[in-house]
Amino acid sequence: MLNQKAFGGNIAIKFDVKKVFNTLDWNFLIKVLSVFGYLSCKTGFFQGYPISLLLFCLAEKVLSQEISLLIDSKALSPMGSSMKFPIPSHTLYANNILIFCRGTKINLTNLMNLFNDYAQASGQHINLEKCLFFLGDMATRKVA
Repeated sequence: MLNQKAFGGNIAIKFDVKKVFNTLDWNFLIKVLSVFGYLSCKTGFFQGYPISLLLFCLAEKVLSQEISLLIDSKALSPMGSSMKFPIPSHTLYANNILIFCRGTKINLTNLMNLFNDYAQASGQHINLEKCLFFLGDMATRKVA
């Protein structure tokens, strides 16, 4: 689908979150836990603790919902798809986020604004050195 002609071209972007759990802001996490109706925290957890991964996944769910809101509000144009091959707007796995969208300047600006806002709220920052763009027939390019 990357090669399908579209205004702005189709693009897939792989974002990498820096130091995943080590930088997660506790105030953000406590708000997320209360919104989802989970336990209240009295003490901290550390990476490797059995519940650490679940807590990170809950924080990532917030980011996933925000990406979906961008699409619902038309602030992010998803990659076009055919009836045969529906394409997700995004997928999250561990500390990687893969977004499929149109490569317009407004889409990229709105994504960067979202990631900046999420970083401010959560402490989770994008590692620009590990981000990759996939641009159809063009070669994969790293963010400079």
